[in-house]
Amino acid sequence: MEGPITFGLWGWPDPARKADALDALLRARPEATRRQLLQAVSRGQPILVAENLGWKNAQTLKTGLDLGFLDSKIFQSGYGPADQALLHECAVHLVYYGGVLGCPVCRQWHLETSP
Repeated sequence: MEGPITFGLWGWPDPARKADALDALLRARPEATRRQLLQAVSRGQPILVAENLGWKNAQTLKTGLDLGFLDSKIFQSGYGPADQALLHECAVHLVYYGGVLGCPVCRQWHLETSP
C-alpha cells in the first residue's frame, strides 16, 4: 500500500516584484541559496516553492504567497506545470493530480499536515 499523498506548491513570480518573490522563496526554501532563487525569479518561469507538503500546509503557504507572485498552484507531489495538460484538476480543492481514482483530497488519501 502506498503512503498518503503529499503536494507541491508552484509559483509564477511577478517580474515587477522580484524582491518580494525572492523573500517569499527564501522563507519557504531556506536550503536554497539566494543566488539560485534570484536566477529562477529572473527567468519568470514557474518555480517549485515547496514540496512534500501536507494539504493544510500547502494551502497555508499558497495563501501567504500572493506577494511577489502572479499565480500559484498546488500539484500532487511529483507533478508540476509541465504535466498540467495530462493531469486532472479538482474544481472543489483547486489541486492538480494524476490517476483516475479521483481527487486525493476528496478521497481523503492525502497527508493532512507536514511533519
